[in-house]
Amino acid sequence: IELLLSKPVTRYYILLGRYVGNVLVVACNLFYLIVAIWIIFGIKTQVWHAGFLFAGLSTLFVFCVLLTVSLLTGVLWESAAVSIIATFGVMVLSLIVSAKSTWERLLSSEWSRDLVRGLYYVLPRIFDIGRINNALITNQLVTDWPAVWTTAAFGAVLLGASLFFFARRDF
Repeated sequence: IELLLSKPVTRYYILLGRYVGNVLVVACNLFYLIVAIWIIFGIKTQVWHAGFLFAGLSTLFVFCVLLTVSLLTGVLWESAAVSIIATFGVMVLSLIVSAKSTWERLLSSEWSRDLVRGLYYVLPRIFDIGRINNALITNQLVTDWPAVWTTAAFGAVLLGASLFFFARRDF
C-alpha cells in the first residue's frame, strides 16, 4: 500500500480504480457467459428473448452492491476473511428479511417487527432483485422497482463510506 500511496494520485482514485477494475473483470466474464448462453439457446430453440440479457445486467448490479460491502469491510478491517464473511452475512440477512410479511405475522413484540421492517428497507433486497430477474427472463411485467432503488442507495452509501474511511486512514 505504501507504493500506491506514494504516487501523486488521490486515495479516492486508487480505491475507485480498484472497485471499477473488479466490476469490469466480472462484467466481461458475466457478459461473455450470458451472451454465449443466449446465442446457443437462440440457435437451438429459435427463441431470442432479450430479457435474458437484461437479467445479466441486474446480476452485475447485485455484484456491484455486494462488492461495496466487501470494499467497506476491507477498508475498515484489512482482512479478506472479514470481507467475505460480511458479504455473506448481508446476503443471508437479505434472505431472512425478504420474507418481511411472514416475520411480521410470526413475531409477537412490536419492536421485533419494527426491527425486521427497518432491516428490510435498509439492507439490499437481493432476493427481490432475483425475482425481477425471473420476471425479465420469463417476459413478465416488472413491478418491484423500489427494490432496485433501495439496493442502489445501500451500495452508494457503502461506497461513499469506503471512500471516506480510506481517505482518512493512516498507513
